[in-house]
Amino acid sequence: MALSFLFLTRNAGAALDPCAAQIAACTRPGDQVVVLDDGSDDTTVRHIGRFEELHGWGEGVTAKRIVTAHDPQAGHRQGYDLAAPLAVAAATRPYVMLITPTTLPVPAAIDAARSLIEAEEPDLVCHITDGAEPEAARAALLSVFGVILRRQTLFSDPVHQGPAAGELPLLWQGLRPGSTLATVPAPLVQGDAPPLASGLGLLQGGIGILASEPETRGKTAALTWILGHLPALLAGHRAGAVAAILRAATALRADCPPDLWAAALTGAPPDVAALWDDPKSATTVLTRMRLARQLSAPPRGGHAPLRVALEGQHAQRMPLSYAALAPLWEGRIEQTSPEAADLLLFAHPQDVASPRPEVARALDARPRPVALLSEEPFWDTMFSPDPLADRVALAAGPLGELRLHQINHHTSDIFDFARLPYYLLTNHRFSVSYAARFARNARRTPQDWATMMAVAPVRTLFMAERRPEPFHDVAFPDGDVIGLCAWRTRLAETCSAAPVERIGASWQGGPTRFEIADWHLDKLVNLDGRARLLSGVENTHQPTYLSEKLFDAFACGARPFYVASRGHRLHDLGLPEGAWINLWGQEAEAAAATVDATSWGPDSWGPDFFRDYAVAQTRLAELFGNSSLVVAERARVRAAVLNTLEITAAQLA
Repeated sequence: MALSFLFLTRNAGAALDPCAAQIAACTRPGDQVVVLDDGSDDTTVRHIGRFEELHGWGEGVTAKRIVTAHDPQAGHRQGYDLAAPLAVAAATRPYVMLITPTTLPVPAAIDAARSLIEAEEPDLVCHITDGAEPEAARAALLSVFGVILRRQTLFSDPVHQGPAAGELPLLWQGLRPGSTLATVPAPLVQGDAPPLASGLGLLQGGIGILASEPETRGKTAALTWILGHLPALLAGHRAGAVAAILRAATALRADCPPDLWAAALTGAPPDVAALWDDPKSATTVLTRMRLARQLSAPPRGGHAPLRVALEGQHAQRMPLSYAALAPLWEGRIEQTSPEAADLLLFAHPQDVASPRPEVARALDARPRPVALLSEEPFWDTMFSPDPLADRVALAAGPLGELRLHQINHHTSDIFDFARLPYYLLTNHRFSVSYAARFARNARRTPQDWATMMAVAPVRTLFMAERRPEPFHDVAFPDGDVIGLCAWRTRLAETCSAAPVERIGASWQGGPTRFEIADWHLDKLVNLDGRARLLSGVENTHQPTYLSEKLFDAFACGARPFYVASRGHRLHDLGLPEGAWINLWGQEAEAAAATVDATSWGPDSWGPDFFRDYAVAQTRLAELFGNSSLVVAERARVRAAVLNTLEITAAQLA
């Protein structure tokens, strides 16, 4: 039976020649060798250049070379989860084997595997330690190296197809109880397997498999393995991605027999059960772990200031452009011209399309890193080719295509707030206005709120730009990111329980915006006590993104309605859930019915609501009345920005 040997050569360097010679010793007529390099930064590509000629494959053996520009540090930081599926896609033989410079095939073992394949045609062939039961051994097949797999079954499950699949189809092949397994008496490879691929891919695949398969000893072993490795698999991933994964984990927890769950948890880290039980708490715990690492890191000393150039018409919307945050960078970051900069920063993907001539001249004179530092998820979802990627390529006018590092809510720790959302730090007016308003509101009793809301002239109030275009309905489930502009427009148009007021650009009648210099204070003054229900819905659902909207609703004495998944950081603010309305998971029409059905009246809203609402106001007063929290959050932002930009400036995209 012919094999495809898929040789992933990342940074093999001079070792590539002896490695390839060993692969050649394992080949037989009809075999295929695919050499794939996904971004080596040493001499590997030079050695690949004469690959076929140097190693003189035997008659009937074909060789194919694939060299990509993928940076192994981009996006997926571990394993070969992008290279593996590329290599598999290039394979043409019935069975495939993935090889790296540290996991080389053993000729005698490969010959034994060929005999098994001819006789049994199994789905996978591997070596299992003497005495291990095959079902239990499946849990250990989480590395695709040292295994021969039947190619036709690798992508047979549509759930695991697509560009984000990574090594997931191969994991599926190993864990699925229905697959046929043949074992050889000796390991198929020599050397140590490389690190596991991206943790989220492995975890999500394992959860899906375990949730759909009947109970077996292999399932118990696999579940135990995943639980034990949960913190490591999730380490370094953003809150949205973690929440998306743990939603699946919650379903698995609910369906898992208690004895199986208890057995799987034996020996697992103590915080694993809490992480799996509730995606909300999991997101909180993991975010706090990242924050602790940030704040405990010693400051870097002796550095010359990092020189950056802020480019594009939206350059005033990034952390480095706000006067309120400027003292944080003093002596550490210096804004300069593109020619003198170590790092070029854009804030909006569209700004890259027409760079200034100075940018072109600077890049022509000396290549330097370029980054998209975006604080606005709306821009990312609408205009970035992939808002979840660490690097993107954008059309750049006369420069052709420009590769950029992408620093946003999903890819960076900058916006992973501890207590106060990032946006509320960008202008001192937020903390000043909120401190005064919430101190006033905290003095009001539940009965005071019942009396005040009873006389509010508007039942439901919306304040947001009207954006009905369907292209705003975008979603990136892996990041728990959803475009809400068109959704909230449909919500506003559908709500009918009068009186309803709609304020914002493109709405017919009424003011479109507030005109005085401090638009935020003007908004609070004009809407104070005006509505019983006030929309706080963002333009984009992103788990770490909160603007002023929700806080404005509470500050104005209205009951907010919002959209927040279980992994959204709003839940970490400590506000009673009865104090606001969560429309998560509802279509706009159903959400409008929910809002309309929230019929008014001190009796119908009930004493529990007014009690919860008063508690929420007290907690917000404590949050915004504590200046030490503002200082601590600013220190966190400083550490995160400096660390992120220094790392970015050290590597080209």
